[in-house]
Amino acid sequence: MKTTTDNPTTLPRPAVGTSRLVTTGKVTINYFVSGSGETVILLPGFGRSASDYNELVGLLSDAGYHTVAVELRGVGKSTCPVFPRATIHDFATDVANVVKNLGDVVGGKVHVVGRAFGARVARTFATDYPEMMQSVVLLAGGAMKISLTRSHLFKYILCNLRFIPKYYRLKAVAATLYAPGNPVAPHLAYRHTLRAVRRQLDALRTPPEDIWRDGKTPILWVHGEKDVLVPVEFAYNLRDQFPDQLKLVVIPNAAHALLPEQPEAVSRAITGFLREHTITTQEHQ
Repeated sequence: MKTTTDNPTTLPRPAVGTSRLVTTGKVTINYFVSGSGETVILLPGFGRSASDYNELVGLLSDAGYHTVAVELRGVGKSTCPVFPRATIHDFATDVANVVKNLGDVVGGKVHVVGRAFGARVARTFATDYPEMMQSVVLLAGGAMKISLTRSHLFKYILCNLRFIPKYYRLKAVAATLYAPGNPVAPHLAYRHTLRAVRRQLDALRTPPEDIWRDGKTPILWVHGEKDVLVPVEFAYNLRDQFPDQLKLVVIPNAAHALLPEQPEAVSRAITGFLREHTITTQEHQ
């Protein structure tokens, strides 16, 4: 079956790192490893590629971390059966299978970074597999709900229509994902694969309360001050609900794209948090 093969402007850029595959049953997950040290799992946003983390992979590798950027179900070489419909818990199990396939990780635990939809997977992973978790970082997501006006919804749809010229897709991306005036990264103009959208929409049927049952794993929430899809007020509300567990960092002059808008500020927030929650071998004994 054909997926995204129309032309290079609709394809994601290649992900950095060594490509590996893990197959469990009917599901194969592709992931990319780089660097050495404590393991940081990177989960991309809705329908997005692991290559969205290319810049962060370099920054984290330089800071002494072993990164694992995961292609979620339906993206790239990662497969996804149509039936049964996947839940967010199935996506979390995929992450667990990746961690098991890595072999010996420092202390037997990992840090997990998730953006938007990937943040929901990260929180579910923390709930379903607490024995593997050291800390969670949520980028622009993980809220109980999102806020999407009709105008933003229309523009978001434009981002993904194959017959829309790249120029107009970039304008739609700028209007929905970027803070005013911030330059748009060209790689964000590619459209999502239909199979990824379908499978991840299925997973969003999972009650949001399911992803917030874990009450122990330390959480860093990094959020763009100008986010119109998940307004920063949602992040403040959840911080107030989990004052002893969740640390919030709001990045000025950034919106839902966040990472390509302010890569150094986001990286500083993440590495500072990871160093506060260093994995020790004693924790696994």
